[in-house]
Amino acid sequence: MATVRDLAEQLGVELGDRPAIDLLRGLAAHGPECIRLEDAHWVDDASQRILWQVVRRLREAPVLLLVTSVPGAGPLLDGLGLLLRSPERGRVFQLSPFNAGEVADYLHSRLGMPVEGESLDRIVATSGGYPVLLSSLVDQLRMGDPATTMTAALRRMASHTVGSEVLGEHVAAVLTGARPSERAALVALAQASELSLGQLGEVLRLRDLPDLRLDLLLAGGLVDRNGSRLRMRHRLVQRDLLDQVPWAEARAGHAALAQILSGLQALEHRVAAADATTAPAVLATVRGLLDEAHAQGDLSHAFRVAELGVALDPQLLAEAVLATLRAGRPARILDLEDHLHNLPASAARTAAIAILELERAGVQPAAHRLLRLDANLVPVSPDLLIHALAVLQVATEAAVQNESHLIPPFAPLIEVLRVRATETDDEALAEELGLIAVSLEMLHLANDPALSAAERLTAVADLSTRATAQGIARLAGPLARVMTALTDYLAGNLAAARSSMAGPLPFTVPHLRLHADLALANICFMNGDWGAADSLAEAQLTTTLDTLPASYWHQAFSMAALVPAGRGETTRVDTYLSWRSAPRIASLADVCHQLALAWANVSTGGSPADLAQCVDKIWEARVLSHAGAYATGALRVRGHVRAGNIAAARAAREQLESTDYEPTAKAYVLAHADALLAYGSGQAAEAHRLFGEALAALDTQIAEQPGGGLRIFLPVLAEDWMLLTIEHPVDPVAALRTLERAEALLASCGAGPWGARLEHLHAALSTTSPAIPEDGSTPMYLLLPDLTARELEVAALIAAGLSNKEIADRLYVSVRTAEYHANNVLRKLRTRSRRQLRDLLPHLTGG
Repeated sequence: MATVRDLAEQLGVELGDRPAIDLLRGLAAHGPECIRLEDAHWVDDASQRILWQVVRRLREAPVLLLVTSVPGAGPLLDGLGLLLRSPERGRVFQLSPFNAGEVADYLHSRLGMPVEGESLDRIVATSGGYPVLLSSLVDQLRMGDPATTMTAALRRMASHTVGSEVLGEHVAAVLTGARPSERAALVALAQASELSLGQLGEVLRLRDLPDLRLDLLLAGGLVDRNGSRLRMRHRLVQRDLLDQVPWAEARAGHAALAQILSGLQALEHRVAAADATTAPAVLATVRGLLDEAHAQGDLSHAFRVAELGVALDPQLLAEAVLATLRAGRPARILDLEDHLHNLPASAARTAAIAILELERAGVQPAAHRLLRLDANLVPVSPDLLIHALAVLQVATEAAVQNESHLIPPFAPLIEVLRVRATETDDEALAEELGLIAVSLEMLHLANDPALSAAERLTAVADLSTRATAQGIARLAGPLARVMTALTDYLAGNLAAARSSMAGPLPFTVPHLRLHADLALANICFMNGDWGAADSLAEAQLTTTLDTLPASYWHQAFSMAALVPAGRGETTRVDTYLSWRSAPRIASLADVCHQLALAWANVSTGGSPADLAQCVDKIWEARVLSHAGAYATGALRVRGHVRAGNIAAARAAREQLESTDYEPTAKAYVLAHADALLAYGSGQAAEAHRLFGEALAALDTQIAEQPGGGLRIFLPVLAEDWMLLTIEHPVDPVAALRTLERAEALLASCGAGPWGARLEHLHAALSTTSPAIPEDGSTPMYLLLPDLTARELEVAALIAAGLSNKEIADRLYVSVRTAEYHANNVLRKLRTRSRRQLRDLLPHLTGG
């Protein structure tokens, strides 16, 4: 955490148990205009994770990230590379490696002398042209003997050893010339990354070495100092130095560090220093700490302990795999990949490889690998437990990605787990095996296409009752609630789903948790609780970024874009959706992506054809219900009607009719769709009646589903009804009251652009609107929603008779900008002249 400590010192804050929050408070008090991170590749992982959380939350400060090294540098860079897409949030500058000419120019500018020929070729080959390595080389040369010319020093370093790296050569030179105390300090810093001067003094004392000459240590150019703390300059120095140190010397350094450090840091060095004599005692300590971590339920600690112990006993790799699966952090198996070849062929090894395939290739390859194994032949502990947990992860992902056909083949494992649970004397193991069996059966029942939604709910409830009878209600109950909630969500019982969606899982199944949290966020969004929806989606996005691989980020980003889409925050929407496009629907994440785009279109008054195309993609996907997207059928019909494609609108309405959903919600959506079709067909009176019917059904749904209402469709209904009323003001009172309710709801949601458009419609009702054109062309009021908020302002000013220059003066923009908006208005409203626009829009001027 060296970088974090540096930043804390700069801000004058003390770090506690939550360093990210401490830094946020310091930054808030400091009022930064920009966060600038240079050479972030060399920032330690712990600092990167903390800084990632800081940057992720500190939205008011732009971030300038200077990456001058190889890609894939750590969690901070991985995260920022996706988020920093807009000028408001910062920019990512990725500096490509220099070519030979650029390297020569750089060295010439920094050293004041030409570097060419063999020396230049050697430097390019060994540095890769990366600026950070070249900068390091320049600094090392400047620290050299002043009696030696820079050119001679450069050539000597570049040609010292054929085939070696510049940094490696420099490390070798420093080690060779260092006194024993400075050499021991360098080894300790390479092994620990960062130490205080006091800790270094303790290391030297334990090794019976004289005091450190700090000036000599710093003169080598390998170590940086920050106050009383010292650290290696960057990771390549650590690697090269440790590669060149004899084992006996490295072991002495680890042994000393094990005595001055504590916790897992001390254990890491005890393991590294272990030999044939001390290894049994260290391994016993590892196993004791592992048992203690499991007893306390600290699975993250158990994973770290097991990971350290693998160096002494490869069998502990199975314990590490088990800890990651129990903790619901399957992605951490990626950290063990290099060790998997040491694990003998077993169910545990197969499970670990399957999880790697799940993270990289998807659910089908992972499922097929696990299905090759006969669970009857797997020993109980820990292999069967690891296999069962891996199956649960894969089956959960199959359910989330609507690959539920992959779940039934795992049914035989359910009975195997139940039998083994009765055979073991270990009560905790029996309980866990029974829980996994119940979980798998719940997944199977909740995703069985042969059962209706009501039958699925009944089956899951019955299974929960049986689990209670088996004595595992404490664990199975919360999982049953989540599964029941998701089933309710799919069926449209949104109030019931919301009330139980937040129930804790007995152990974390991250893919299921992701789906549940985002479903809850969507329920809150549709109910008009946009603050809660935004907080839920943002919290899940943070969790997903921290705990799941990038393959799961798309869905979390898409749902985090939902509220910004409704509020018309196009920059934030573009930021969240830009890292991955969704030209076709291949997963639930793609549906969520289209859902955000659809609401962005609705809130900003986008093209009806684009809206229809977007929602068509949602409905053509096989994961429609998983996205809670039934009610978007009203948006689909709306888009097609406004685009003039009545045939497509009727087909969309037929699909609504044939799709199962909660009856009252379905009644609203069908009535809204019928009203739009009547309006598009010129049946004004029937459209008015059906809009009233739709409002009644929507109000009933909201009353019947407290906390799970489709409130956000009230502004959609109000806008459609008001457009009809402006053209056919038979009885405008009902439409006007609906519009006022919608305006109040949008104001509470912070949907500024959407609300402004409704306000313009409200104003339009102040005068009698022109009737439908006799030539059968599209009425102008039907085209008004196509205008942006700025274009509506320009349209009103044109209707008032203002010229482009007068409009520019009124809006404080350039004449060219005013001309641009005016041309867009005329084009979108399909008018040939400004005079025609004035004749058709007298109400916008109050005349």
